[in-house]
Amino acid sequence: MSNDQVEKSLLESVREWICDNYSVRVRFIAEVDVEGFRLWEAAIGFTPLLLKEDNSFSIKSEKILVGQIDLNLATKQNCLDIFEKAMRGVIDTPDGVVTLATETGYSCYSETSHRDRWYYDLHLSVRGSVNNPVSGHDLAQIDNILRLSTPPFDGIYDAATWLGLGGAIQGHNNSVIELRISPPVDLFFEKCALVDDTFSLALHALPGFDTSLLHVAVRGAPGDNLKTRLQIASEIIWEQREDNLVLGTASVELSNSDSVIVMLMIGNSIVRRQWFLDPSKARNNRLLAVQSFDSELKMIKNAVLETPDSSRFENGIAALLFILGFSPCVQLETDSPDLIVQTPNGRLILIECTLRIADFSAKVGKLVDRRGKLIKELEKSGHSSSIATVLVCRLPRDQIAAHAEDLASYKTILITHKQLKNAFDQVRYHNDPDSILDEAESALNDDNQMTLGLES
Repeated sequence: MSNDQVEKSLLESVREWICDNYSVRVRFIAEVDVEGFRLWEAAIGFTPLLLKEDNSFSIKSEKILVGQIDLNLATKQNCLDIFEKAMRGVIDTPDGVVTLATETGYSCYSETSHRDRWYYDLHLSVRGSVNNPVSGHDLAQIDNILRLSTPPFDGIYDAATWLGLGGAIQGHNNSVIELRISPPVDLFFEKCALVDDTFSLALHALPGFDTSLLHVAVRGAPGDNLKTRLQIASEIIWEQREDNLVLGTASVELSNSDSVIVMLMIGNSIVRRQWFLDPSKARNNRLLAVQSFDSELKMIKNAVLETPDSSRFENGIAALLFILGFSPCVQLETDSPDLIVQTPNGRLILIECTLRIADFSAKVGKLVDRRGKLIKELEKSGHSSSIATVLVCRLPRDQIAAHAEDLASYKTILITHKQLKNAFDQVRYHNDPDSILDEAESALNDDNQMTLGLES
């Protein structure tokens, strides 16, 4: 899609979303040159919520301009002016106009075309020319300027981190303005619920939002054919709240449904997709057993996704695997894998659990050695020697120094933070562990883009 097409499509949505009383936060870092302020990086966020604190500041010197502008209760026109100027590479600051430099024109990119998300803000990235590398001497001067400023920062890296502008100081990066707009209406999660085939919907919105632009679709699962696929925006009743928001509520019958997906749209733009589950109708009896002692799986989620304790992490992984239909065994012997797991069809899996991977090759090498040892023992007794190996690490994939081809050569499946989070979205359903394992092993030959059947 061309720049003009991206901008035209996005602007239509922006004009439908933005209304009076939005808040705006502008963060920027620019260098000073003979032509004025040349932008390195900026981020502009538009939100319907009030900014709790005004953190506006500006630091201007002969070399650098760093700052933040916070605006509460901005008018629709003011927001549109800021957005449309930024699309052209221009930002107004108290110290003057900051311009995104370019020799060949700006390029635009938007995340709104991504189809696999659950929450969709409006996004636009406007990129200019490559930033000129800054000499070490100039950076040292800038660092000291910022240490003497009010408010003080411990150099440009500290200032960039505080502003959330990660790439601004790196040489050979494109100058960029990142724009994000949060929707003027969203689900009121605490008041949405599916109970006994009745779904109660709740939304909150800014008073200035045109609710005629809102579309709400629901689909009950497993449901009753087309009877549980409904558009319900016309059934929403709106009323003013004391906190200057409006509350929208509706109630619909969804027969034979233990879960419902809500699709929230403004005009032709998706805002959110969200599942709601009836806690009394979970189809996975293992979940019911565990949840009767650990409400909402709070302890297991903490062990898998948050705790710094490696032993609790291992136990949490074992509990999660049990709920998903596997049969895990926690090993007490130190010279052994953390978990030995069996599928319903009798296939064995050796699992190592780690919060971090300091030495990936050594970790996987140890796992492969143990697989080889077990294969020999099984062959001696005439049992199947098909054994899978899995390394579970809580870190995001981009923080793990492991190449897909290495994982494929070791025949080792890597589970990361994303898959662990997705697994909790699947626990209410009956899962087939053997199919999950088949998919994971097949994906080893596909750049290791495995999903374990657990992707959203």
